[in-house]
Amino acid sequence: METPRDNSYIGVATPNFREAANFYIKHFAYDLVSEMGSYISVRSPNGKRCLGFGTEIRGVAQGIHLSFLVDNAEEAFSHFEATGVEMTRGIHIGDWGAKHFIITDPAGLELYISEQPTV
Repeated sequence: METPRDNSYIGVATPNFREAANFYIKHFAYDLVSEMGSYISVRSPNGKRCLGFGTEIRGVAQGIHLSFLVDNAEEAFSHFEATGVEMTRGIHIGDWGAKHFIITDPAGLELYISEQPTV
């Protein structure tokens, strides 16, 4: 399995997504990365941690999920499938062009594994 990229992030599904993002901007000097309707992404001052806040994230209406960006989603999918990891959602291409799938870790957290489209 390939190593996830440094820009993997934590996603938080909450109806208070705007207030949550602004909290990190105000108190931890995070920068706004993107804002798309009911989703906001922010990044730490050193660029090593990204947080995403939305009313719903990847089908999760409330709670936390972890997102790992990889260079090759199909290779990562094959690795997890071959090792018996529980697949929550098979490989899919989202409206925004990202190839992704969802697995569940032993603690019950959904892990969103994504390959971003090349521009």
